[in-house]
Amino acid sequence: MLMAVVATVAAAGIGLIAVTAVTRSITNEDRVRSQHVVDLLATSAAEEAFGRIARDREGLFEITGNQTSSPTVAAHPGYGTNPDTAIGPWVRYNDAGQVVPCREDGATSGIDARLACFTIRLGASPNLATASTAIIDVTARQCRNADPLVSTCVRARTQTTLQARSFAEDLISVRTAFTPHADDALTGATTTSANLPTPSATDFAGIAGLTLPTSSAATSIRIGTDITVTSSAGSGVTVTTSALPVNGVIFVDGDLEIEAIAALVPLTIAASGTVTISGNVEPSGLLTIISTDATIEIAVTTEAERRINAVLMATSTSAGTGIIRTAAIDPTLVTAGSTTSALALSGAVFATTLGPFTNSVTPGAGGDPVTVGYRLQWTFDANLRVMQSPFGIRQVRGRWIRVDQVSVFPM
Repeated sequence: MLMAVVATVAAAGIGLIAVTAVTRSITNEDRVRSQHVVDLLATSAAEEAFGRIARDREGLFEITGNQTSSPTVAAHPGYGTNPDTAIGPWVRYNDAGQVVPCREDGATSGIDARLACFTIRLGASPNLATASTAIIDVTARQCRNADPLVSTCVRARTQTTLQARSFAEDLISVRTAFTPHADDALTGATTTSANLPTPSATDFAGIAGLTLPTSSAATSIRIGTDITVTSSAGSGVTVTTSALPVNGVIFVDGDLEIEAIAALVPLTIAASGTVTISGNVEPSGLLTIISTDATIEIAVTTEAERRINAVLMATSTSAGTGIIRTAAIDPTLVTAGSTTSALALSGAVFATTLGPFTNSVTPGAGGDPVTVGYRLQWTFDANLRVMQSPFGIRQVRGRWIRVDQVSVFPM
């Protein structure tokens, strides 16, 4: 009798173990199924976010929103700024593929964590307005209960790294005023209908990785592996040395003299005032020199040749601006034997008005006028057909491309 009771109890115990195992199996299967759903959601939401960015020239604002633009841009419903993703906002796709709050259809408030939902974070360098790289971070989750604080959840994350295309898609090269096409000799018939780029001081003030002294001081620079800046204000002269900016953009609010450039990296140098080039400019990387509101002037040299490898841009249309020409010539430096030098420029020229590059000057010691200045020897840099220096031709960001994507699941 005792043995029978023991046998019955043992059988019941085995049955209990079997029921527990089945329950655990069902629970695990549900969890695996939920994890798969959340994994797919994180990936598809990342694709949808990238699609929003890729189709718009100011792409990142398609996620973050932009209330200062006209028209304004609404933020992605799932975008949040708090690093703690638990705060949300949590959203999902409804049956129509629309992004809606994470609650059942028909509900007007609250969040139901039992639904598979996601939230988005976005990082941009150096900032949203001027970024050339960005990361979309999508976190998806699904919980056993409506309240995630008292529930177990499965989660997944997908991170997508983006990069903005920085080259100009419809670059034009200009030899004379408004030449809408380019060839290797920088020649062609002239017209007044070309759409020249129109950079502004405000653009570069916001983009610049390095801003040099303001218009209260005369500023000159020499660039090699770093940048040496000489500022003159009154009787004082200050010389400083700085590292080249990471994003390659230098801005001066005022006039600028460029004494020499031999940089190894691509650079864009913009000034709101007159830019005077007084030495050879021979960088290893692409270079753009811009006067946003004045002129670019090339100082006359007594050497046989002045070498400039750069894009020169002066396209302001205000009276007396938008000119690329030789700088004023001091007659005391002109002698009876003075003659022209070669201006060897490899790059491109954007100008509202081009020249003059030679002048008839009476030598300081007297005598007959002589012609001084430059003979133009210009060559188009074919690299400019497919690339530009940082924000050199266009200051808007180009369309975004995806360079990497990493998924983490389960979290």
